[in-house]
Parts: sequence; C-alpha cells; structure tokens
Amino acid sequence: MSSCYLLQDVLIEIFLRLSVKTLLRLKCICKSWSALIENPSFVSWHLNDIIYTKDKDFLAIIYRDGYTKEDVCTLFTDKKPKMSVSLRINLTRQCYILIMGPCNGLFCMYDYFDDLYLSNPATREIKCLPKSSIPCPLQHIYICDKFGFGFDSKTGDYKVIRLLSCSLEEERCEYQIELYTLSTNSWRKINVVVPGFVYEDYDSAMYLNGVYHWWVEPMGLTKYSENVIFSFDMASECFETTPLPQFLGRYGGTFGVYNESLAVIFCYQELFELWTVNGYGSKVCWEKLLSIGPLKGVERPLGIWKNNEYLFVNNSYEDVTQVVSYNSKNEIVRILILDDSYDRYRLSPTWIKIAQYRESLVSISGTN
Repeated sequence: MSSCYLLQDVLIEIFLRLSVKTLLRLKCICKSWSALIENPSFVSWHLNDIIYTKDKDFLAIIYRDGYTKEDVCTLFTDKKPKMSVSLRINLTRQCYILIMGPCNGLFCMYDYFDDLYLSNPATREIKCLPKSSIPCPLQHIYICDKFGFGFDSKTGDYKVIRLLSCSLEEERCEYQIELYTLSTNSWRKINVVVPGFVYEDYDSAMYLNGVYHWWVEPMGLTKYSENVIFSFDMASECFETTPLPQFLGRYGGTFGVYNESLAVIFCYQELFELWTVNGYGSKVCWEKLLSIGPLKGVERPLGIWKNNEYLFVNNSYEDVTQVVSYNSKNEIVRILILDDSYDRYRLSPTWIKIAQYRESLVSISGTN
C-alpha cells in the first residue's frame, strides 16, 4: 500500500511540471492517470504551483486581427512569442466581442448579441451561459451592458457580474446589477447604486485578487469632475468606491498590476505616471512610483509586465499600430512582434489589451 502512495506522489511531482496540453494527452493512457489529472485538488495544485512557475506564466497580448476579425491571444516569454491561439473556440458568429480575463486560465466573452461565454483556451472548453430571466426596469431606455468576471476564493466559484445600464434622462444613468454563479448556472439580482457612468474600454476595467474594478465617470460631469474606481469583491459581493489621486482623476488612466497590487498609469500629453493604491474606499492610500516620458508617438498605455516592463500602443510609424515595450531600468524601447506572420497593419488600436496568463485545467462544466 505504501509503495502505491509513493508512486502516486512521484506521479504528482512529475505531472506538476507538465503543460496542460501534455496532461490532456496523458489522460488517455489509463483511467488512474485520468482520475488524478481531473482531481480538483490536483487541478488547484497545478494552477497555484509556485515551484515550477517559470514556464507557466506568460504575458498575454489580446488583440483583434484586422484581416480575419479573429480575437487572438499571443503568449510571450522573455519578449518572444511562444504561441498564438484564437479565443473564439467554436464561435462561428463574426462580430465584435468583449473579452474579460484571464482568471485562473479562463476567459469570459460577450458578443453584443446578448450571448455570454466562458472559455478555457488550454483545454478548448467553452460554455454558453444562460440568459438572465430577471426583467428589465420598466419605463427605462436600455443603453448597454457592462460586465465583470472573477473568482470567489471562499466558495471556489466563478462569477460574472452584469451592469445593465438604463436611462430616463440623457445625463442620468441607472444600473440594474445581476450576478451569475457557475456552480448554480443561474442569475440573481443585487441591489446597489453605481456612482456614475461605467467605462467599457479594455483599459478601464480589471480583475485582481478576487476584486473586479471599473473606471467610473461621475454623474453631471463638468471639467472639474474627478473619476473614481468602482470595485466589486467576488467573495463578499460588496462594492467600494475609491477616489483617485487629487487632480489626476480628470485624466485618462489604465489599470495595471505592480507588486501584486492595483496600479494606475495616468497619461497626459506624452507623459505617464505610475501610481499604486493600498486599501479601498475611504481608507485608500496612493503612492506615486514613477514618471515616464515624454514618449513620442505613444497613443496610450496598455499595462505593466513584471513590474519594470511598460507596454504601450504606438502609432508613430506611418500611422501603423504597434505594441511597444519600455523597460524602466535600462530605458530600452522594443517593438513586440506578435507572431511569425506578424503584419503591423493587422492591429486595431482600440482592441488591444494585455494580461498575465497561466494556462489551467480548470473545467467550466462546473467548478473544480
């Protein structure tokens, strides 16, 4: 009996080093291996492993191919593309989609035809979420949906939050908040007041450490109005409103991650400032860490990779969209080539986002 346990311990140690693609192949070898790889504990160990992370963490650049209209995710290691995968697994409808994530290797996609999907590109699983049966508010003019996607660490569940924006007046917006949970495969309503207009751009929303963040513009906007951060905690299902640094809330900003904390890159003209935040709500503390620039031709920041790589959209060369990386330590600027067949004319500047991606065995047929 002890030798059997020893053999399984050795197998686990070996399997933790392997990619999802290899593990999926090994499932076909025998039933015991398949059972081990599908075991929820092993799925969690493989995802959260801190020993063999070197080859598991990627810089993901998600963009729309201007020719094929495909939404593509190119994975980088050491500034070189390792692979490019389509995020539209089994999606035949050619339309714009809003991509949220990744969260534990999963993406959430909305196709603007009122269809929502969860997708795991590594396992090639996809799930179409049921439509909400909650009635819309009466006597309101429907505008559009905003979404968030994340993981509830207390219950081990994945959740999608929907902000259904409704309006009675041109400058007044109200939101109906609905929450989907994967384990129940159903929607329910949450009562909360949203403090303004929620932005929809890729740069203005982000999931980090169990909390989803949106950039919000206050109601009754004036030139002196300050934007705020609106956050939803997936575990407590509570909202927080966080003020931005004084005066900088009037400028545009991009969310990022610095030392595992929420950060914002503020931009004005061709200058950029990196600020980090500790806490939420009234107990927030902002700290300015870095100033960058001027960077000629840079249109907007995309985010941060490994604390010292800052990525931007650059249109300085013949009005062609490029993704460039600026290293704050050596001040070297690089153009990132997205794949072997890279064509710089294929990028749409408004449909690019970056994220840290780690492939996973997490199943979307239910929670692991």
